[in-house]
Amino acid sequence: MSVSTITAPDGTPLHVPNGVGELSDDDIESLRRNGRVVEFRDGRLDITWAYWEPQRDALRAVFSGDYDIVGFVAGYRSGKSVTGARAVWETALNPAFGKTRILAMGTTYAEAKKTTYPVLFEELPGADAEAVDPFLYDGDPENSPIVSSFSKQDGVINLITGDAVILASADKTDRYKGGKFSFAWLDEFAHYKDDKQHGIRKTISERFDFGEPATILITTTGNGFNPAYDILHRNVDENEDPLGSTIYTVTASSLDNPFLSEGDRGRLQRTHGGTGQSAQALHGSFEAAEGLVYSGFRRQSHTVELRATDGGYEAVDRDVTVSDTWRIYGVDFGWDAPDVCLEIGKTDYGQLIVIDEFYESKSHVEDMLRWLRDGEKPTGRMYCDHEGGNIRKLRNPSMTGLENPPSGYPAGKAEKSIDAGIDEVRHRLKADHRDRYGLLVADRCENLIGELLSYTEDDVGASGVDDHGCDALRYGIFSDSTRSSSGSSNASSVVEKR
Repeated sequence: MSVSTITAPDGTPLHVPNGVGELSDDDIESLRRNGRVVEFRDGRLDITWAYWEPQRDALRAVFSGDYDIVGFVAGYRSGKSVTGARAVWETALNPAFGKTRILAMGTTYAEAKKTTYPVLFEELPGADAEAVDPFLYDGDPENSPIVSSFSKQDGVINLITGDAVILASADKTDRYKGGKFSFAWLDEFAHYKDDKQHGIRKTISERFDFGEPATILITTTGNGFNPAYDILHRNVDENEDPLGSTIYTVTASSLDNPFLSEGDRGRLQRTHGGTGQSAQALHGSFEAAEGLVYSGFRRQSHTVELRATDGGYEAVDRDVTVSDTWRIYGVDFGWDAPDVCLEIGKTDYGQLIVIDEFYESKSHVEDMLRWLRDGEKPTGRMYCDHEGGNIRKLRNPSMTGLENPPSGYPAGKAEKSIDAGIDEVRHRLKADHRDRYGLLVADRCENLIGELLSYTEDDVGASGVDDHGCDALRYGIFSDSTRSSSGSSNASSVVEKR
């Protein structure tokens, strides 16, 4: 994408495509206010789009052919979605790419109808948004001279050039699984469900066999240190392994957007500048989610890679050893929600460490017992939530009819005080005077790690929340702490008890 720079009468620098003819003052003012000038005369469509620098850099990267994934991470009203929508139409209308098949994806279908899709139709050349947008207005995309047909049911826009744009959302997989694409725009990607982000990235990357530019453009605000952060800034997958993808990420602050008036920028600053999430809301950053329950947990500080040794484990990258002589297990039962069992050991320094996790939906207690048996998990007390029948089976595995059932896991009800339990876990997350943390988590426990990084105060006690690992952790740690305080256990702590 080759561009030149012009200057609006108020001094605003505008980046426009090379080859644009002479522009009138009215055209330049329209570019400054609206970001585009579109003319359709005598069967010819002329589009001049103006960009500010981060938009230009993101689009250059998309069309360079050098990157598998391009990220544009910016604050509210920074032009992220506009950038994605224009990338869609530029790809479709660029004859250098031949016929293209393009995916435009929002967070959920309900949300995309109000955000992602309207921006796409607003940038559709040839007609006003009211005439072509079937979601916010009663428009018909075929009112644009470049659209040959549109199916709202199938979410497919067919262009007169033979190109196609498919409307999709992260909660409806049927519109992109099995398809072939040339380009994909994923809007507000960091706000897709955490457990879907890596899968969507992987699925779409494998479907770029329709042609060029074969690139994913991600436009998003930050949303905590979730998988989007791992992809765009750490270039790792859900297993902490390198992605092997070429990634280019542009960040931008809304307060620098020249297409906003001073009044607009002032309102953004007043609304978001004093909040705990101002870096995400305004400046294109990822930061810890606002109101995190376990804000003291950091992946880099609290997670370790373990390798097996005779009689236990040792950490790969720090001085941590774990023997098989002491275990407790925190257990949370579900059905539609996962059954969770966390294996918790103790380091030679007295730190608690989550060594492994059983995390399965629609499972039975027999599946958990197989996990204990096949993994040869050391014996230890289990602290469970209120499923009495399952507790009885854990106490007496022969009741299940399981072949070679494991034994030595006395199970009982957990101490379930939410406030006191959370307080105990928070205390364990602190470091002592030697910078050793009282609670560590093996990096294989990705489900638990994801929950710890996203569990907010609003989630506590709420239904439908992914907190099952956090609950199991609390059950295990707080229940054993209560037992220790009563003299029933000889467990020790790296940090002093309060």
